[in-house]
Amino acid sequence: KIAQGIVHDPRVIVLDEPLTGLDPRQRLHMVELFHRIGENGRCVIVSSHVLEEVERFGSRVLVIAQGRLAAEGDFRAIRALMDDRPHRLRDAGDAEAAVSWYQAHLDENPTDLGAMREYAAALLEDGRLADAVAMFGYVYDLAPGQANRAMDAGLWGDSPLRLRRSVVAAVRYAQRAPSGNAWLTVAVLMQAEGRDGVALRMVDRAADEGLASAVADRMRARLTRR
Repeated sequence: KIAQGIVHDPRVIVLDEPLTGLDPRQRLHMVELFHRIGENGRCVIVSSHVLEEVERFGSRVLVIAQGRLAAEGDFRAIRALMDDRPHRLRDAGDAEAAVSWYQAHLDENPTDLGAMREYAAALLEDGRLADAVAMFGYVYDLAPGQANRAMDAGLWGDSPLRLRRSVVAAVRYAQRAPSGNAWLTVAVLMQAEGRDGVALRMVDRAADEGLASAVADRMRARLTRR
């Protein structure tokens, strides 16, 4: 049905629960397809009752409750009103508590890629560097399109020093145990800092250490976009 709806290249596409019935990998491919359609100048409107799913389609969200517009705006602001997800890594009290929260959340929402990346960042803050690197690698291998969306620096709180400490820890780990995923982790964190030029060099290091070309190419394309 989706193929029938887009084959004539309409300027506006309205989709009602388009990911229902798809397995996790099919969901990822479908989301990437809708992003490409949007990047080509088309308007894509998605209806879904799953807020975590809505985040993957775009940043502008309209919430309809009982037939009325209840909220409108950025996904993160709306999510803050609607759930108890720790929007900063230490909102739950400390890094260990944040890790526990994300583990429980992912047990119930195993396809929430945004939470997977935040979980990796929480692991890093908790000093579990090998686990953090493995998780970042898993997420980007599963969905290279994650490169298109930098992690929100606000996740680390109001001070940029916390994110900087995570970057330094990741760099030191990558120097001790170089791998594609280790340098990818550094690149992802530097992308969150807004240091795209340096992050690009980290992607090159990651590629030299064996990072999958699909991931490296997506990261390079995003980091060189103007």
